[in-house]
Amino acid sequence: MEERKVSSNEVVIQQGDDGDNFYIIERYYFYMDHTYYKLRFSGTYDILIGDNKVGSYTETGFFGELALMYNMPRAATIKAVSAGTLWSLVSIKKILFKMYIFISRIEPLSVK
Repeated sequence: MEERKVSSNEVVIQQGDDGDNFYIIERYYFYMDHTYYKLRFSGTYDILIGDNKVGSYTETGFFGELALMYNMPRAATIKAVSAGTLWSLVSIKKILFKMYIFISRIEPLSVK
């Protein structure tokens, strides 16, 4: 997983783009004496289809899984309303592509 810091009004994913990451909104809790204490939540995000706001994630949640699971374009735009931190899980397609680029740059050994 990779950490991704986002700023206010940043578009995290754009409707119609290829899906290459799954995102989880970061949050921290502290547990003491059978009680959870909120230390920090990380951002608020709007869900947009076209120009219409259809929902939001407030300090918790995940998104981006549909495009990865069904190998289809992004169904919605996710835009940060406030600064925050996301954790992204890269798709296997992206990992394989990076491996292919790396391997294609290796020159074969000549055996004498």
